[in-house]
Amino acid sequence: AKRFGFRSVFIATDATAEEKDELRSLIGDSIRFYEQDLGHPGENALVEQWVCIASDYFIGTQISRFTLNIQEERDLLGMRKEMTWNVFCKDNAEE
Repeated sequence: AKRFGFRSVFIATDATAEEKDELRSLIGDSIRFYEQDLGHPGENALVEQWVCIASDYFIGTQISRFTLNIQEERDLLGMRKEMTWNVFCKDNAEE
């Protein structure tokens, strides 16, 4: 976040409350999660996806349908590729 001058980082995750608290303790108050329960995990995932699609910068996880959906939507909306096609834990064997 600091590298790009972002004030906050949104994390889309199915982590437990304890895991989210641990992340907050490691990274600080700049972390944001969608914590409203809409009654169905699929509905929460849709909200998280749209937040990620509209974000300034996106980093996903390799071999993730969730990540691929977000990247494809960002492409359709004309988001810059260098701000979209980023993944954690990339398998360098593919390069």
